Amino acid sequence: MQIDRNCDDGDGVDFLIEDHRRCEALFKSVDGQTVSEETPVVNEIIRCLSVHDALEAEYLYPFIETRLPDGNELARSNIGDHVEIAALLTEIDRRRPDESYRGELLVKVITKARAHIVEEERNLFPQLRRHLAPEELTRFGADLRAASSKAPSRPHPHAPRFSVGTHFAAAMLRPVDRLRDTFGRRR
Repeated sequence: MQIDRNCDDGDGVDFLIEDHRRCEALFKSVDGQTVSEETPVVNEIIRCLSVHDALEAEYLYPFIETRLPDGNELARSNIGDHVEIAALLTEIDRRRPDESYRGELLVKVITKARAHIVEEERNLFPQLRRHLAPEELTRFGADLRAASSKAPSRPHPHAPRFSVGTHFAAAMLRPVDRLRDTFGRRR
């Protein structure tokens, strides 16, 4: 299941909610299944969440940090979930497809990601809509759409999250991830 992030409609919040729905569709496709072999959907979950993580770390959290009351606190409290999910995704990616522990890790990732999605959609996104002008959210959406094809496609739990290094790391990691995807297990 290949994820298409090139929709031209909506603002930044709409874009992120659509991305959440794409991730959730992938999660549902493995719900209740034993993932004990190499399946394309597991690789797609890793890719989808990695791209989403990169977009939020590079764009969403710096955006809310500067534009929302208590934005710095909000950003820092949410980014912890991303670091934890990226670490779990890295562990899944390192494991052999036939290891049962890989399936247990996948369940943890999905559970953590679902809780994070609920938190963002219930608390963070409504604040963005309340505090920002529609034009600003539209520009934010255009930035996210443009960045989505350039975002790293693999988890990077140790990549910088709150600095100029965030943009630099994403720019450097994407070509490396593409090579790994091409010549590694994932295609």
